[in-house]
Amino acid sequence: LMNSDAHGAIGTLAPNFVMVDHRPIGLGTMEYEAYAASLRSAMSLGSTTITRSLRLGDGTALAVSRNYYSDAGSGQDYVDTATVVVGDDAHLTRIEHFDLDDLAAAVARFNELADAAAP
Repeated sequence: LMNSDAHGAIGTLAPNFVMVDHRPIGLGTMEYEAYAASLRSAMSLGSTTITRSLRLGDGTALAVSRNYYSDAGSGQDYVDTATVVVGDDAHLTRIEHFDLDDLAAAVARFNELADAAAP
């Protein structure tokens, strides 16, 4: 769904959604509208994500992925990312991106958010 359907992917976001990009050359912090526009743009480039590992917690996930992007002018490129995702029963409420060099920070953030979400 996230790789080919911008409308469907945006439909998974909660109205109070927040994305925080901790990468040095990242996107900063975005709320729903800005992130939805970013998703539309990324999907117009022909993006594909391959998740190499996944860790699940209460309402949270940590994924280590390779994100491929391509367009007619520049060929194909990729970015390796650790991503923490938080959601409720129906929507994603938060996504945080980290460089793989900061995997320990991503794991710590995942643990923090999973502990906060635990019943």
